[in-house]
Amino acid sequence: RGWALAIKDALKAEDPELAAVLRDYEIVQHALIAKDQPEKALKRIRRLQDFRKDHAIAPLSGDVNEDAQVAFDTIKQLEENLPGMFLSFGKDDQGHYLCTWRYSAFLPGKIKTKEEWQKCFAAFYHVFDAMHPDFDAVRNGIIMLGDCERIGWRNFSLEFEKHAAHLYQDAYPVRHHRMVMLHTPLVFKAMYALLKVFLSKKVKDCVELNATFDMVHRDMKPYSILSTTMGGTQTATEMKQEILKALQLRYSNMASFKL
Repeated sequence: RGWALAIKDALKAEDPELAAVLRDYEIVQHALIAKDQPEKALKRIRRLQDFRKDHAIAPLSGDVNEDAQVAFDTIKQLEENLPGMFLSFGKDDQGHYLCTWRYSAFLPGKIKTKEEWQKCFAAFYHVFDAMHPDFDAVRNGIIMLGDCERIGWRNFSLEFEKHAAHLYQDAYPVRHHRMVMLHTPLVFKAMYALLKVFLSKKVKDCVELNATFDMVHRDMKPYSILSTTMGGTQTATEMKQEILKALQLRYSNMASFKL
């Protein structure tokens, strides 16, 4: 609590307008990541606010169900534009939220206009929100699991990766527990060599290449958080239900929590 109050006081002194709209829940989320470094938290807060503005992410209305539905619809629209990209979503038996996706379904060439790119990044932002519905989730860290089978250069955009890295390592307050890459062919390793330029040592240390189904099945349980394509039981409908439920929980906690 002391870390969060220090960040809140510093933000009030530096940017009263931003301090007035930031929820106490968000302050604590930043505090859990930055710990006793308020200046580090303030930098991340400013970056995240700039990211929201740049990608037309509207402030929360205060209506929990409405806010959750808006965020969910943004994710759903991206999934409809790039079908099969999101594979599963849920919380493992160690308390880590997990999101899995298929790289070969991501086709940056289909995203052409500035508005389409804004909506794409807004969707990823809302996925991060869904993965942090409570403070335990923030403390435990998240797992990103990517299936790289049949990936090719048409699935890669250096510009996208640069902006995505800014979100998940510089702006959004997140602790990466693991970033696991399944079925990594040589072409993916070439892509990763380019991407590493934008990554911090802390993020690179979380990346695991050459993962196998055996490793995933050993480490990620229950199987209900894995898609049927990964040997789990979660259907596409169940994935969407889990994302919406997590968003509703997050926005409910944001509305009710006070320092």
